[in-house]
Amino acid sequence: MDNNKKSQIQITEDEQSEIAGLNVEFQNLLLQIGNTNVKKMDFKKQLSELKKFERGCKKSYYELKKREDIFADRLKSKYGDGLLDMESGIYIKS
Repeated sequence: MDNNKKSQIQITEDEQSEIAGLNVEFQNLLLQIGNTNVKKMDFKKQLSELKKFERGCKKSYYELKKREDIFADRLKSKYGDGLLDMESGIYIKS
């Protein structure tokens, strides 16, 4: 038992305080890393939802563009080649 006591050395209060401070810093850093990962997960979810919304908008755009093309073809068939002045509603033949 005397042999164990001889191999054990008590560190100073300053050293104990320093290691306690380092442990607090590590704990705070680990907490920040965890919070960062949670925020990252939230942003990934938001990004996924935005991409889904964007795909829907693009789909709607192409559907609307197709309807516009069908309308333009109908006017062309009815009135011949030309342009529509959308403000006045007048079709100007080419």
